[in-house]
Parts: sequence; C-alpha cells; structure tokens
Amino acid sequence: LDTDIPADRGIILLAYSQDSLIYWSDNSITLMPFNKVTEEKKRFEFISNGWYVIKSYHTDSIRSYTLILVKTQYPYENTFLVSNFHPELKLARSTELLTEAQPGSFAIHDWEGIYLFSIKFSDNELRFLQLERYLTPIMFLLTLLALFVMLRAALMKIVNRGTKNATLLGFALL
Repeated sequence: LDTDIPADRGIILLAYSQDSLIYWSDNSITLMPFNKVTEEKKRFEFISNGWYVIKSYHTDSIRSYTLILVKTQYPYENTFLVSNFHPELKLARSTELLTEAQPGSFAIHDWEGIYLFSIKFSDNELRFLQLERYLTPIMFLLTLLALFVMLRAALMKIVNRGTKNATLLGFALL
C-alpha cells in the first residue's frame, strides 16, 4: 500500500492479514493487535499518548483500520511534548476531552450515531463582551436603515409618477 497521507494530518492506516500486521502508515504509535472484539467494542481509544477515533474496514482476507487523532496527551509536558487537540480541529487548548458525557459538555458521535466522547469548553472562552453581543445586530439595523434612506432618495429624484411605480415594482421583484 502506498498512501499520500502526510504525517501531520493525524491519520494512521493499519492493515492485517489474519493476525499479522502487513502495513502501517506511521510509527508514532505502539502497534497493538486489533481483533474482532476490539473492532466491535472500541471506536474511540487512548493509544500511545493520543486519543484516536477508530474506523475499521474488512474484507475476506484483510482487516484494515484508520486511526484519526483527536488529541495528544502526554504524562508530562515540556517544550517539545505538548498535550493538544489536533490543529485541524481548531479547538482551544483549555477545551477538555471527556470519555463520559457530563452536564455542560457536547457529545461527539461517530458515523453510526454511537457515542465516542464529549468535549467541554471553558466558561471564559464562550463569553462575549457586551459590545460584541450587541454590535452585530446594531450594524445590521443601521445598514438596513441606510438602504431605506438611499431607496427613498432615489425615488424622490424620479418625478414622473409612472416611472416611480415601475421603479418600485423593479425593487420589489429583486
């Protein structure tokens, strides 16, 4: 197998023929044997300093697994080892990964609707400043008001009543 998946994408491919590992796309994890029991029970697992979503595919002779990195988690951290969510998920560092649902957390399910894990955001990150909360609707209303003022000014310039009605009809059709 030849894959074009870059290592920084957080995706690892494994292929087994019977009980033998015949292909692996990355050496970043300790390879563990996947069997039928593992395949049926585990959809989200901690493997070698990382939490992975596990997707299995199988044919008559080959069982393959895709491991998708959600978060790295090291027992200790330094400048080189930092526990973090995968960058493409764009989650804040303070976001928590939970293996069981808790109040205030958001459940993540797989492609079949089976619960995988939950994430919980820090209360400080979900708060908006008072200005940010009201600025968007105020700007929308001011833009709408400016549009009405410009429309009225354009209609006032039209002196012929027949042309005025045609212009109004044209704006209504837009």
